Amino acid sequence: MDRGGSRLRGLDATGLGAGLNPPVPTMARIATYPIRGLDWLLRQVLGVRPFTDDPRCILRIAVEHSRRGLLLSDGTLIRPGDALISLHAWNERLEHQTPNAAPLARGNFILKRFRESLRLLNATLDKRPAAGAVKAVKAEMSFVTDVLQFGRLTAQLGFDLVAFEQPVARLWRRALWDNLLAYLLMWTFSPRSLEGKGLTDLIRTEIWISRERLSQLYG
Repeated sequence: MDRGGSRLRGLDATGLGAGLNPPVPTMARIATYPIRGLDWLLRQVLGVRPFTDDPRCILRIAVEHSRRGLLLSDGTLIRPGDALISLHAWNERLEHQTPNAAPLARGNFILKRFRESLRLLNATLDKRPAAGAVKAVKAEMSFVTDVLQFGRLTAQLGFDLVAFEQPVARLWRRALWDNLLAYLLMWTFSPRSLEGKGLTDLIRTEIWISRERLSQLYG
């Protein structure tokens, strides 16, 4: 993180959260403790932090640098080493808001909160001079089962769907292990989101939006 690192100091890099589940039985909750601990540990390692204390926010962020070159649909050119913001679900909030929501109501709630979180993120970046180095915002998601439908949704949100992979049960693929972790996190924090989904159904996706487009759409 050397390239642009000095410009990023002071940017608090503090995932999609809004709890949607009924109270978890005691023994079942105890069974989730190892996953909660792993989630906490990964946040420390990856530098995932909140960027606002607004209760509407369901995202945390981390500052990272691009590992590849990429041309986004609005013409923004991402070069290896460019500064990025990665989005991460705020899992604890997935656990505590709208616990008894039906699937459709739950989806609409998350979509609304996701948009609100992007507005809050844009406002935060506007206030931080160090954020001027950020070229784009990206997220990796594993809860997708229909790529075409998800692609249409991300386009409406202003994001480019730039990569997807369905590793099924290929143990040598990193995406499978990423999906397994995502599956365990969903089972821990939002088990209702797994209804009708198996581990091998999940498609690993990557979405991007340029800093300029984020400002245009969520400023």
